[in-house]
Order: sequence, then structure tokens, then C-alpha cells
Amino acid sequence: MQNDWLTEEVHLPLCNFLQSPYPLKKLIELCRGFLKTTIASIYYPIWRSTNNPSIRVLITQNTFDNAAKRVHKIRSIFEKHELFRALYPELIPNFNSKDIRWSNECAEINRPETFEEGTFEAAGISKKIVSRHYDLVIEDDTVTAETSDLSEEEIAPNMEDVAKAIGWHK
Repeated sequence: MQNDWLTEEVHLPLCNFLQSPYPLKKLIELCRGFLKTTIASIYYPIWRSTNNPSIRVLITQNTFDNAAKRVHKIRSIFEKHELFRALYPELIPNFNSKDIRWSNECAEINRPETFEEGTFEAAGISKKIVSRHYDLVIEDDTVTAETSDLSEEEIAPNMEDVAKAIGWHK
């Protein structure tokens, strides 16, 4: 999982925060382009699955298609990343088996227990999920405002908003 954009100064504290057991609920806010999705929605669930193959992870995004792209990226690491496959051969499913659940909606690695949920599942925010039991739910970019949904006042900050933002940063 080579990524030339990762830096020790920014991403090591982020990874340490994700790997720490507390707090249980975590919120990550970084600027666009800081690899939040790559680390928190792709690498982190993979890391969790290497430590607990029975984990059930739900990845939600503003649309199902976006969440499915995250599961697709996770699948590609299990399928094609040679070092990962060499380090964790016991987790790699038999892709030729007709019984394997291996899609962008639900991907299941080799694990000691059988669950209704896959190891990694994707959902958009509008999907109703009932009677499911996940160990980890990742909510990534679940809110995206469309310009047409916002009034002019909501789009442009007023002077009070600017003053509050400046005051908050002092």
C-alpha cells in the first residue's frame, strides 16, 4: 500500500489516533487532499481486519456508488497487492469459489466465523439498514450540499460568521 503522498508529520498522528482504543467514536477533520478517505476508509478497515478477521465494517458515504468505490479499493488490495498477500495469505479468499461474497457492495475475507454481514460492506446514507450488526461504522463524506439546495445566505458567509471564525482561531 505504497502512497508517496503520506508524510510522517501529518499522517502518523492520524494513524496513531485511529489505532488507539479510545475514544471509541472518532472524528477526523482535515483539509481536502490530506488523504482522510484513503487512510480512514480504506487502510484503517483493512488494518482492523488483519487484527480481527471476524470484524464487520460498514462504510457509508453520501451515495452508495461512492461507498462502493471504497470497498472496491479494499478489494483491489486483497486481490493485487503482492506484499499484503504475502503477509496475510490466511485472509485472502478463494476468488474462484462461487460461495465467496466478493463485490463492491459486500466483500468477505477468510474468517473463522460466519456472519450475515460481510467483512466490508458499502451503503449510501439513504439506505435503510435494519437487523444488521457491525463492529465498525465509518461515515465518510456523508453530507454534501448541492448549491441548488442552499440559499444565497447559506452559501456566502456574512460578517458575523467571518468574525466568529476569526475569533475562534485567535
